Amino acid sequence: MTSGRSFDRKGNRSRELDVIIYNKNFPVLQIGTDSLVPIEGVVAAFETKSTLTAAELRDAFKKCLSLAKLRKQYARLHQIGGVMVRDQPPSFDELDKMFPGFYVYGFNGYPADAKSLLSVLWDCIQSQNLGRLSVPRIVVTPTAIALTQA
Repeated sequence: MTSGRSFDRKGNRSRELDVIIYNKNFPVLQIGTDSLVPIEGVVAAFETKSTLTAAELRDAFKKCLSLAKLRKQYARLHQIGGVMVRDQPPSFDELDKMFPGFYVYGFNGYPADAKSLLSVLWDCIQSQNLGRLSVPRIVVTPTAIALTQA
């Protein structure tokens, strides 16, 4: 576990993330004060806020999108035990398992009510035309929880 950024094989970097949980078999690169984790090693990322405001939530969405834009290198098996596997792009379910989860937590809650929180979440998704892999999986405060739909 570290804070820092993730990067892909083309040199693209995510924005600064509060917490990155990564597979210990991948290196964490230290460049100055920056910790860099290859996207292939990232299991999950978290944004934690003292109080989750609308502005903080929008910022968390931008960070989530910056992580989602990184491309993992993967190889699909074409044959498993003598059985040919159809060569096709990964399904959404496979992509969900391949890409890291992104989670947001507000320690002191959201200053308005839960309905207002959901309104801001929906506004962020619609205004940025975000896809399923580009939004946080869970946003939690002591008073509310919002889950993305599968």
